[in-house]
Amino acid sequence: MPRLRSQLLDNVVQEAVLRQPSQFSASELSTFVHSLASLHHEDILSSTAMDLCTLSAIRRSEQFRAHEMVDVVWSYTQIFGHHHDPQVLDTMAKLLVPRLGEITHVPRLVILVKAFADLDLHYTDLHNEVSALLCPHLECLDQGLVVELLQAFGHVHHYSSTLFERAATVLSDSKSRLSTSQLASVLQLYGCMMHDPGQAALDVWLTQLQDLGRAALTSSQVCSVLWSLALLEALSPELFLQLSRDIQDCRKGDFTVSDIERLLMAEWLLEITCRRQGQTPPRIPRPLRLQILSVWRERLYYKHDVSSFQKDVGLTLTDMRISHTLEESVENGDFKIDYVIVGDGNARVALECDGPRRFTSNAPYHALGETVASRRVLEGRGWRVVSISKHAWNSLKSREEKQSFLEQELWGIGC
Repeated sequence: MPRLRSQLLDNVVQEAVLRQPSQFSASELSTFVHSLASLHHEDILSSTAMDLCTLSAIRRSEQFRAHEMVDVVWSYTQIFGHHHDPQVLDTMAKLLVPRLGEITHVPRLVILVKAFADLDLHYTDLHNEVSALLCPHLECLDQGLVVELLQAFGHVHHYSSTLFERAATVLSDSKSRLSTSQLASVLQLYGCMMHDPGQAALDVWLTQLQDLGRAALTSSQVCSVLWSLALLEALSPELFLQLSRDIQDCRKGDFTVSDIERLLMAEWLLEITCRRQGQTPPRIPRPLRLQILSVWRERLYYKHDVSSFQKDVGLTLTDMRISHTLEESVENGDFKIDYVIVGDGNARVALECDGPRRFTSNAPYHALGETVASRRVLEGRGWRVVSISKHAWNSLKSREEKQSFLEQELWGIGC
């Protein structure tokens, strides 16, 4: 039966190619490619047909209704995946932006940004427009779709304060409840994007977390939840101990590198909060802590990836005769700092060269949760952290401009 199905689809695709997609009406073409992608019929001939159909759609985009163009975009991403032609998707995204308002079926906009997120593609204008169009209608969407929307935006690091604020209201509605995976994902997204959902939403989510039962969380979800709550300064010592004890029997192989980083950062962030409040900070159960700390420090020790951006900053420091150490391990191996500088009075300065992936992908490019967590912990341990973003550095054209920029950033340190 599967063989017969495949042969039938082969014949249909071959016939479509012979008839030439340029001869199809816009409605026929969008229906054909959407069906092809939905049936997961992928071979060389299907790829050829998809290419021809997409190019035909681009050449006569004015003949397509907006939702038909969305179907073409979605179908193209499903057929080609990460083997797509960037120029094709760039062109289709630009063609869609001014017409997104024509789409009356709101979930179709979610489908669109999800398709781009699956390919790690970000289009500022398109994402801004989708956010503006969806914000007034979030209450009409199923909570699962709202979570998927946030995941799509979070995956490409596109931040919209209005979208995340409205979503927090919708997702904390007491009339409906999030599943365990949705709850963990939502908390992780708000931590990653450094958006405070508000105490009311946090109270609802923490209550749901207790009601679901901690055992429902996977070890990875526990790490994400602890990290997010610590970043949002909503993690109590009691909850930290409860959740960390739930995973104390796990082995280091049960965690990804990201899991380990988040679990350790949660402990270190909570330590800062507790010491500020005069409390004794809780710790990850000792056997597990020793295992993951060893993995973390070993990974940092062998990690040595110096970017051209980092080298250029170092060259400028040298030109300015500022003594510095490259990629130095500090705090017993808990951190590796891009450049360590010693200022007046032995002040410890961590100069970090932060690339685009450490910030939101849209202006004003604020730091993501992972970056903020590291800064807070280092500052809590007595370091002065100076972040140099690649966005800012690339705007400087001459050596003089770069030196002046660093002088301002390092002012008062006495290097």
